[in-house]
Amino acid sequence: MNDVTPQQGREALEDIEKIGQKICYAAGNWAAGPILITWGLIWIACYSISHFANHITNWAWLVGNAVGIPLTIWFGWIANRRGPVLSESEKQLSKRLGWFWSGIFIFGAIWLTVLHPWAGHQLSVFISTLIMFAYVVMGLWLEDRFWVRLGLLVTAEVLVGYFGSMIYPGYLGLYLAAVGGGTLLVAGGYLKIKCSR
Repeated sequence: MNDVTPQQGREALEDIEKIGQKICYAAGNWAAGPILITWGLIWIACYSISHFANHITNWAWLVGNAVGIPLTIWFGWIANRRGPVLSESEKQLSKRLGWFWSGIFIFGAIWLTVLHPWAGHQLSVFISTLIMFAYVVMGLWLEDRFWVRLGLLVTAEVLVGYFGSMIYPGYLGLYLAAVGGGTLLVAGGYLKIKCSR
């Protein structure tokens, strides 16, 4: 049996760290941290506005989406430019993920058009759970339990808030700001810390 020298131990730990970074980049988690933080902040701001200034909720979400969508695309672009050199299969996966998210938004728009008019908070709950459904599917596709767990957790939080608002009306926006937005913010912070080590 060979003894491992301190130098060999350090090199092995460095190799493990490099593999961890590669996994963060390959799974898109390096860019996902800032993306989740961005959307967590948008949820906190827009759902808070829907509680405190309901008459401008649509404008708040229009601005929130106008900020969040380009930032999401930008973070993804930066991750592809600054990340490790991607293999051909990783490039194909990135393209498929882009098409997947495009499909989610297109079908979401179709369903919203067909299901119009919406009553009460149904629109917020539909959009929030649609995005969380996409997280779950993406997690299953990538075999990444983080995304499955996050999608299921936020979906459960949204549904608890929605059905709870039938008993305690008037607090869904504040609840989703704190709980849903807070969960996205914490999850993004976790990925940012995990992938920046």
